[in-house]
Amino acid sequence: MKAVRTFSFLVIFIALGLAFLYLNIQQEDKKEALRELVKSEVLLPNSVSDQINYLVFDRLGNPAVVMKRQEQIWNITSPVKTQADQMVAKGIVAALRYGKKEDSFESEEDGAAYGFKTPAVKLTVGMSRSSKKMVLVLGNKVPLKPLFYAKWEGATQIFLISEDLWKAFDRNLLSLRRRLVFNFEPEDVSGFKISYAGKEFNIVREGASWKFAKGSAHEKDPVEPVLANAYLELLRTVVAGEFLDDKDWKDDRVGIRMKQNFVNLYFRGAKPQILYLGYPSRELNGTYGRMDNVFDLVLIHSKVARRLQSNAESFMKSEKRVIE
Repeated sequence: MKAVRTFSFLVIFIALGLAFLYLNIQQEDKKEALRELVKSEVLLPNSVSDQINYLVFDRLGNPAVVMKRQEQIWNITSPVKTQADQMVAKGIVAALRYGKKEDSFESEEDGAAYGFKTPAVKLTVGMSRSSKKMVLVLGNKVPLKPLFYAKWEGATQIFLISEDLWKAFDRNLLSLRRRLVFNFEPEDVSGFKISYAGKEFNIVREGASWKFAKGSAHEKDPVEPVLANAYLELLRTVVAGEFLDDKDWKDDRVGIRMKQNFVNLYFRGAKPQILYLGYPSRELNGTYGRMDNVFDLVLIHSKVARRLQSNAESFMKSEKRVIE
């Protein structure tokens, strides 16, 4: 028993020693990173900014927004799970990598004059090749100048950044999440399927022309290319008018649970993009919509939703009207 206790004590002692050593290494790594940040003329030099894959926007008065990059796609994981606006995310990463310090000075003071005691925004940055995370603190506006105070948490250097750069990091959930429903280039589309009011039809691309899919009820009917192309352009403009994160898309009053009405846009070698459409909202000027892994439940302007719910005849050459 005494030998067992001695062995257990040694195991615990070694584990504590390794943990202490690990923490010391972590602290030294962070200090080295801060030294690089202080010396750099840009916010994040390449040696630190390589492979940014984690961002947290902690904005005063708002819930913190956590973003993570998986492969090349940025997703929001908190306070909701949804896809981020990819262009906005890339712009923020570019601002970190290339944003310049207009001026800098050393100060041990963390006073209210700079705005660091209760900062308007704190941006946490993580990199895939390192466990260390850096925190950019955004402070007050500089008196009589279009500049703002900023610093890296843990460093004594205070620097000034432009108003445009400050605004690039001043983000809340709405400004970070994806609002564009469909995201594609027209030439990549193989076809689209529309289901509405119990009727379904499928239009496929064949070179520069469009045709109803083989085996369908409209197989022999011609498709007007102008109308098919115009429909694709309409899809590229559809945006989420309002996010309904507090509502359940499976609620029968929403009309999406059965997934009977939808627009399915598909591609070669890529996953389809399917928008499910529900009932028009009685209280709001919008129609319920959902896209798996992108939006749980949103409202789309009812006029746009009606244009999306086209019938097969609206794509035929004999049809005289065009999509508005």
